Amino acid sequence: MACVWLQLHLLVALLISATVLPRLVVSSRSGLYYPGLVTEFPGYEPSKHPYAPSLKDTTYSDFIDIGGGKKFHFVFTKKLTPPTASQNVESSNEKLALWLTGGPGSSSMMAFYTEMGPLSLNDDSLTNGNINGTIRPKFNNYTWNYLANIIYLESPVGVGFSRCEEQYCDDPDDYSVANDNYLFLQTWLEQFPKYKDMDFYLLGESYSGVYIPTLVSHIPSCRHNIFLVTFFRRQTGFLMATNATRASK
Repeated sequence: MACVWLQLHLLVALLISATVLPRLVVSSRSGLYYPGLVTEFPGYEPSKHPYAPSLKDTTYSDFIDIGGGKKFHFVFTKKLTPPTASQNVESSNEKLALWLTGGPGSSSMMAFYTEMGPLSLNDDSLTNGNINGTIRPKFNNYTWNYLANIIYLESPVGVGFSRCEEQYCDDPDDYSVANDNYLFLQTWLEQFPKYKDMDFYLLGESYSGVYIPTLVSHIPSCRHNIFLVTFFRRQTGFLMATNATRASK
């Protein structure tokens, strides 16, 4: 089973590198820095799927440098409007969420492309169902991006495209992962300040049953200003599914 998961991780990484990363551009709007705007998802043809949005200018993929040579890769997709929703949706109801796939060591790109992200890569996305065919991402009609703006973070360092550029990096433990994720959120919000005013939620599965509570409990004890007051001005919550809440001995 472990081999199957490893193969899936490698497949997702190859798909990301082949579809998203080569198409990135950096844009600047209203004097604010918006990194890694994805201008195209090659193979995605929304016109062939009922109600599928174009996804143009909705997704960002880039790295956040938290110091110490650590660079975290994330994919961020804005909240999408369901096709049956009113055009006068109250912006004050928008939410921001951070998704962490556990493992430990699993990439959140699996969630983005196979679970609750805006796109779906499965047997149906292959030409004629042929495993050697052309990858054609389909829109995920059940995406959680209908509910919130979601950051899909590859954590800890060493997972997916997140990396440490120093010669030596300490092996991560639960405490250091919580600290790194906290620093990531701080830096991310500096680059995307408009999302500070939204309700914020931590989401995850599997070993995120450890990642999320340690991040929640870690935040008030940091040397920086109180996180929930300084960085998020509205209510905060978290959700976990099929989680491990304690590491096995």
